[in-house]
Amino acid sequence: EVWNIETGTENGVPNTQGPIVAANLNQGDAIPPLNTYAVNGTETRTYLGVSRNVDILDVTIPTSSYNTSLSYAYDRASGLLLESTTQTTTQPDPQPITTSISYSIIETNIFGSTPTASPSVPEFPLAILGVMIMAVLIIVATSLIIFRKKPFGIGVRAMQ
Repeated sequence: EVWNIETGTENGVPNTQGPIVAANLNQGDAIPPLNTYAVNGTETRTYLGVSRNVDILDVTIPTSSYNTSLSYAYDRASGLLLESTTQTTTQPDPQPITTSISYSIIETNIFGSTPTASPSVPEFPLAILGVMIMAVLIIVATSLIIFRKKPFGIGVRAMQ
């Protein structure tokens, strides 16, 4: 897959809902392909515990058979899609059906050295800890057995 952010194409075909847009867009700036969408505004949202400025794209697409609402939040500094919500409602036939899909970023390295969804304290496997404790106990027990077999008194030799 080749996504061209300058032309708004995926493998050469125009696509209006891309995973990345140009960085540092402002309200009213076009999101390619041309004559499709523009940034509605910029706001601050929190992702993975980090405040980020995001460019918002909110669009409603009405047709004779369905209505779709799209809401995308693109990281302003990188242009990467951080959050997406899509809701489609079919026109009554015999009754409307609504489908909603939402997703949000769960882990990233685009925020620099800021935290990600990974735990902040490294996990230490209990099996390794158990092996280390057993090794220490074996060394202590072996040492006690060896020292008990040796006499602790000072011996005097008689000279002949």
